[in-house]
Amino acid sequence: MKSSDIRQRFLDFFTEQDHRLYPSASLVPHDDPTVLLTTGGVQQFIPYFLGQDRPVTPRAASAQKCFRTVDIENVGDRHHLTFFEMMGNFSFGDYFKKEAIEWAWEFLTEELAIPPERLWITIFEGDEDAPEDVEAKNFWMGVGVPEEKIFGLPKSENWWGPPGDSGPCGPCSEIYYDYGEEFGLGDPLLDPRYGPGGDEGDPRFLEIWNLVFNQYEQRKDGTLVPLAKTGVDTGMGLERTTAAVQGVRYVYDTDLYAPAFEKIREFSGVSVGESEATDRALRIVADHTRGTAFLIADGVRPGNQRREYVLRRMIRRCALQAYSRLGMSPGQLATVSETVVDYMGDFYGELREAREDIRRIVSEEAARFVEVFESGKELLESELSRLAGGNFPGDVAFTLHDTYGLPVEVTREVLAERGVSLDEAGYEAAMDAQRSRGREATRGYDRVVAAFGGQDVKSRFVGYEREQIETRIVALEDSPEAPGEVSVVLAENPFYATGGGQVADEGWITSEDGQLEV
Repeated sequence: MKSSDIRQRFLDFFTEQDHRLYPSASLVPHDDPTVLLTTGGVQQFIPYFLGQDRPVTPRAASAQKCFRTVDIENVGDRHHLTFFEMMGNFSFGDYFKKEAIEWAWEFLTEELAIPPERLWITIFEGDEDAPEDVEAKNFWMGVGVPEEKIFGLPKSENWWGPPGDSGPCGPCSEIYYDYGEEFGLGDPLLDPRYGPGGDEGDPRFLEIWNLVFNQYEQRKDGTLVPLAKTGVDTGMGLERTTAAVQGVRYVYDTDLYAPAFEKIREFSGVSVGESEATDRALRIVADHTRGTAFLIADGVRPGNQRREYVLRRMIRRCALQAYSRLGMSPGQLATVSETVVDYMGDFYGELREAREDIRRIVSEEAARFVEVFESGKELLESELSRLAGGNFPGDVAFTLHDTYGLPVEVTREVLAERGVSLDEAGYEAAMDAQRSRGREATRGYDRVVAAFGGQDVKSRFVGYEREQIETRIVALEDSPEAPGEVSVVLAENPFYATGGGQVADEGWITSEDGQLEV
C-alpha cells in the first residue's frame, strides 16, 4: 500500500465518521508571529480548543504539512526528518475517548490491515495532580488489547498542554508498532524499560499515533479542574505509519523517498546501502529537498532571518552533501527537488504551482553555495592537513565565514565528518571583534539617515529575481574615511550584501552622469 493510499484512506474513513475535512494549513503560521513554522496538526485548531473561536462543525480531520527545525542537524541518521505529514482527527466538545480509541483501532487493524498483535499502547500512569487514565485503559481492553500490552507512562511522556501557563490539557494515549522481539533488547513483559516508550524500547517499537484527551483546565496556580467541554486531538505520522504498513524498519525505506533516491542514483551513480557515509548524504538530500520544496511552495524565500534562514540553511546543507559527497551539480540538485512535485503534487497542488520557483531557487542558491565552498575549500583543507590533534582554530573558521563566505555550520559539518571539533571559544572571540567593527561601520549609515532629516531610507532586495535592474538612488553620501568612496542606497537592489555566510556581489551602477563600481 502506497503512502498516498494511506493518506486518502484516513481522510475517507473520518469523512464517513462525519468529520469535516480541512485543508492543510500553510507551513508559515497565519497571524502568529511567535511561531516560526507549523509543527503539528493541531496548530490551526488551537483557537477552537482555547475557546477563542467557534468551529463550523464539532468534528474535523486533516492531513497537515509540518516542519521541525530542531531536527535539521540530526537529519542524516535513519530516523530524523524535518518535513513530515501529520494525519489528525479532532473533536471540539463532541466525542471523547471511547470513539477516538475505537476509530483509531478500526482504522489501523481493518483499513490498513495491521495485525492487532503488532500494536502496543501507552496511557498516562497518574500522579499527585491527576489520576491514572483508567478510562482509556478500559476502552483499549474493550477493543481487544491485552492488559499486559498497555503501559502506564509519566506526565513527561503521556500528557499534553497547556499551551502556556494555563488552559486546556490532558492525558495522552499512544499507539506503537512492534517490529518483533528479534529487534528488542529485552522482554517488555518482564521489564517495562524495554516496552513502548521505555528507555530501551526504541529498537523494537515505533510510535505511530498519539491520542490527546483534553479533559482538564490548568489554572494559573497549577491546579487542574475538569473542562466543561472535553476535546480530542490526535496525530498519526504518515511516514511512520507507512513504514509499518510497508513492513520496513525506517521511514527512508518507504515509497515517499524512493523517487528522490532513484534520481540521485541516476545523477551520481550512488545507491542506498553502499556505505554509511553515502547513505547519510542520500538521506540529507532526500529529506532537505522535500522540506525546501514545501517551504518554497508556501512562499518562503532564502534570507538571513527566521524561516528564511531555515530555508537557506537547508539548501546549503543539502548542496554540501550533493556536491562534495555525491558529485552532483546545483542543476541536478534542483531536479531532485522536482521529484517532490511529481510525487506529491497531486495532493498538494501548491507544489505544482511553484515548480518553476522551486527549481530556480534551489539551483541558484545551491550554485552560490558551491562557489563559496570552492573559494574556501583550499584554506579549510590546508588547515585540516596541518592539524595535529586538538580543535580546528576558531579564528580560521571565522576567516572562512567572513572572508570566503563559508557558513560556520558548514565548517562544523565538514569537521564532524573528519572527527574534528571546532574551537568554539576562538570563533566567538573573532565574531565579537567583528561585531565591534560592525558597530563602527553603521555610523556611516547613520550619517546617510541624518543627511535625509532622520528619515530611515529603505531598499528592497531583488537579487533572486533580477541581476540587472533600472532603479533610482534614494540616498548618497561621501565617505569621510575613504576619499573616492560613497555610501549608496537604491530603491531596488540586486546586489547581495555580505551576510549569513555568503560573499557579497560585485558589479556596476551606471547612470547618464557616470559609473560607480560596487
